[in-house]
Order: sequence, then C-alpha cells, then structure tokens
Amino acid sequence: MTSRPRTGAGLLALLLAIVLLAGCKKGDGINDSLPAPAAVNRVAFYTDTVTVRTSTVLIDSIISSNNSGLAVGRYVDPLFGTVTGRGYVSFTLDAPLVVDQTQVYDSLALEIKSDNYRYGDSTGVQRVEVHQLPNALRTDGKFYYTKDDVPYGATVLGQRQFRPGNKAKSLHIRLSNVLGQALWNAGQTNQLTSQDQLGRYLNGLALTPGANDNGAILRFGAAAVLRLYHHATNDPATVLTYTFTGGGSATPHFYHLETNRAGTALAGLTAFRQALSSTATGNRSFVQGTLGVYTKLEFPYLRSLNQFGNSLVLNSATLQLAVPGAAQDSTAGRLPTLGTALTNSSNQLRAPYASNPTNAMSPNAVRATVITSPQSGLPQVTYAINLFSYIQAVLAGTIDNNGLLLSPDVQLLVFKGGALGNQANTAAPLQVKIYYTRIVQ
Repeated sequence: MTSRPRTGAGLLALLLAIVLLAGCKKGDGINDSLPAPAAVNRVAFYTDTVTVRTSTVLIDSIISSNNSGLAVGRYVDPLFGTVTGRGYVSFTLDAPLVVDQTQVYDSLALEIKSDNYRYGDSTGVQRVEVHQLPNALRTDGKFYYTKDDVPYGATVLGQRQFRPGNKAKSLHIRLSNVLGQALWNAGQTNQLTSQDQLGRYLNGLALTPGANDNGAILRFGAAAVLRLYHHATNDPATVLTYTFTGGGSATPHFYHLETNRAGTALAGLTAFRQALSSTATGNRSFVQGTLGVYTKLEFPYLRSLNQFGNSLVLNSATLQLAVPGAAQDSTAGRLPTLGTALTNSSNQLRAPYASNPTNAMSPNAVRATVITSPQSGLPQVTYAINLFSYIQAVLAGTIDNNGLLLSPDVQLLVFKGGALGNQANTAAPLQVKIYYTRIVQ
C-alpha cells in the first residue's frame, strides 16, 4: 500500500506513511483522546491502496411458499447461468361436486394469469406445460424454499405456447380428458364431496417451462382456477362449469428455482457458503438476491494500522464499488439495494453493519447511484459504503476482521442482480479512501 501526505510535513510524514502501511502488527487500537493541542503535532494522511479481497458467496435459498406468486419459465442469463422456475399448486373444492345424471362432461381447463413482470427475454415464443403431482404438498406449516423440489408426472396434461410480451397475460390451458373424466366420474358417484376425497384424484399440478426454452421467467398468480366444463343433454349450447380453486392461504403452493452456471464465470460456484474469489471470475463479484448470490468483502491487512496505537486517529473511510459497463437510464433501477452485515469465517450472516449511518431508517442498506466514471467519462453505477465504524471496531479489537457480506434485497419474485468490479478491474475498479491523522508528540 502507499499513502499521500495531506500537510506539509515533508520527509517525516512520508516515512511515517510508509512504515504505517507496510506493517501488519496488532496493537492497542485507535484512541480518540488527544494530548493538549499545544503539545502535539498532527500529521494528516490519505491512502487509497488498502487491499480489499472480494468474492462471490452462495447463500441458502429463500422461502417461496409464503406469497401469492409462482415463478415459471426458463432464461439463459449471461451472468448467472440458465435459471429455471417451476410452480407447484394444489386445489380446493369450491363446493361438493354432485353431478346431475342428465349432464354430460365436456372438458377440463386450467386458467392462470401473470402480471407484467418479466425476467429475461419476453419477445420470443415459450411454453408452459402442466403435469400432475403424484403426492400431496405438505400441510404441516413448514415453509417450502426455492431449493425444494417435488416429483411430478412425466405425462404432459396440457401445454400452451405463447409470446409473453410486456403486458399481463392470462392463459387458458386445456388439460387431458383422462383427468377431466376421472373427476367427472367421481362426481357422478358422490366421491367428490370433501377435500380429503379430492386427493384421491388430484393432489395438485406442476407448471413447468419447455425443456429448451430461452425466454423469460414469468410471475404467475398462485390463485389458479381449474374449470370442469359440462352441459345438460337437453341444452348443449349452455356451458356449465364447476371450479377448483388453487393458491389460497390454506392451499399449499410454492415455486422452485434452479440455476445451471456451466459456461459462466460462476461455474465454479457449486456449494452453499463457498467463497469464489473475484480473481477467478473476471475480476468481478456478483449479487442476486432471489438466487442467493452475495458478495463478500475482506480487508486482510487492516490491523497493520494498530502499530501506532494511541497516536493514530481515524478520520473517515469509504469504499466505492462500481458496476462494469456504462449505465443506461434504467440500470440503477434494475440493481438491488445492498444490505451490509458482519460475517464469520464460514460466510454466514451475523449482525447488521451500519454502512449508511446517515440514513436513520435503513442504516445498513446502500442503494445504487449513478456517477461519471473517471476511467471512461461515461455514466456508471456505483455503491458507496461507509467503513469508518468497521475499521474502528477491528482496530479496537471489539470485532473479528472477517469482513462484510453484501446481501442484495429480495423483493417478491423479482430478479435483480449484477456484477461488481474488484481492485484489479480497470473498467470498474473498487476504490477505498481512508483519511487518518498521526499524532507526533
């Protein structure tokens, strides 16, 4: 590391800076109580070469059964790999199905609706397939997580090809008459009068994308509707329906996410809480909350500042992370807010860290902002993290120097993520600025 004197202290200041930044010795920590002004000489320094190691960490998946949405689709993300979403939903009897013997079965169809959110390319044609669940979803009150998965039948009960576009989409998917006729026959013999009886014929449905789709992951409502169409034999023109409703608060449902990172910079990220160095991923680390991708910051040589003990006063410390690439108008909005937390050697989240202390409402949250890049002169998205209290605590010995975890926020079925440059990234370099004062008696 190197440093730059801020006052005219001459050769003495330069020598002090070199000694300060070359060592790695544990001392007594920073002390803010200064001697009487007349008895001291204050020499101020600034350094921007403190070593910071960054890495990408895969954190346990998030809960996916506590909301009203299902993620369904397949998207080949150039940063994060091939992301596949499957939705699982069970149904309730709206009322006992009692079939009038003068009525005739017509068809069975599933109706689902997406909102206008899209993760990926919504311009191409993609597919939703419907499969039957051989087993019931659990009702023991335990959550399902995005990593959880359940088996589903290989037979495709029905499918729909469509072009998502950027607007809300309602899909009507006609299903196999084998299932429809089985439900109808059960109603004719009074075998569908209770929820328990429904499980004999229908445990639920799986919504899956086409195996080779490269489109978008859509956010469907879990309140799917299964419609059993029929008519009276003496009035075939009048359509009658019986409905089974899915996705209610008492009806189990969840979505599963899986990521194949082969062929990406993150191909080596294979285990939970593993830290993959940014030197192995193109001088970038990554963040994506819904997929559980975090960035870790480590400061291996901070304790070298302790060699001056009580004669050193920390004035300020900031870290700036830059997102590679020129910013467009909506770039910052597509990036997550980063939560900051202390971590341990096992890369677990510990106590929150106040990286934004001037924000009383969210002191441990940092939002993306756009600046003019000093390297390219173009707009660039950056995150600014206040390191003052972290460095003070490390030097005082009140916390271990295990670094910080940057946890991207998770919004309901929203896939926000991106890359962050490290110190060796020439286009988007990580920068640290530390100002400190040396007290000379």
